[in-house]
Amino acid sequence: MKANEGVKEASFKAIILRCTCKPEKMKHSGKPCPRAKAVDLGVVSYYHKNPIRRLIWEVKNKLRDKKDF
Repeated sequence: MKANEGVKEASFKAIILRCTCKPEKMKHSGKPCPRAKAVDLGVVSYYHKNPIRRLIWEVKNKLRDKKDF
């Protein structure tokens, strides 16, 4: 990722498309699956110019992961 010097905050959100077709019908010949299911992984990477804000985000993210179990 490239950004200007003035960037203070950035985040990446990931959404994966998964094929839901049966294995014998998975020949899409390079085209997207017509029955694909979107799986939202949420924010996978975060940057803030202030290191304290980055630390706070990391702690919140770890606590959220622990609560899901």
